[in-house]
Amino acid sequence: VAPLHSLVGAEQPRTTQSGLCGAEQPRTMRRSSTAALRSPTVAILGAGITGLTAAAFLRKQGIEDFTVFEENGDGVGGTWRDHDYPGAGTDTEVPSYLPTFLPRPNFHSQFARRDEILSYCEMVAAEYVGLEKFRFGCRVIALRFGGDEWTLDTSQGRFHAAFIIFCTASISAKFVRRPNGIANEAS
Repeated sequence: VAPLHSLVGAEQPRTTQSGLCGAEQPRTMRRSSTAALRSPTVAILGAGITGLTAAAFLRKQGIEDFTVFEENGDGVGGTWRDHDYPGAGTDTEVPSYLPTFLPRPNFHSQFARRDEILSYCEMVAAEYVGLEKFRFGCRVIALRFGGDEWTLDTSQGRFHAAFIIFCTASISAKFVRRPNGIANEAS
């Protein structure tokens, strides 16, 4: 497997996909219908702040052969998309929370509100990553490494990638409480 930095400008042949992940795209995060249906060299799992940062950084480095796989069909933002409650926002100052290589938004204060962060995520996806790079509503069911590549079995078919960047977090997991107080992951 070639080092990631050697991929700049290199085109890696990949298997063609017969299925399309995320056939129904959210209105604000619709990707191009002409998006290539092939396996990427780099697979990014998750479209929250970390996944968006990874994708924008790859693009900034000239690496274009990547796909961001997002389980949720409602767009980018991760926890900021999923958790909407009064007063939601960062408990970390914005300069240390957001990537330094992307433009800084004009948030209301050093501690950004949820809606500001979500808007920022949507802007990064559209302007610095490209909506054609996303597979919304595409749940990764299994990962296997064999030989020189990863196999990703998803809710919409099989993909292959030389590199995986994990950008999922436990904060995105949904939990329900049983009557006896024991938490179980919801399906």
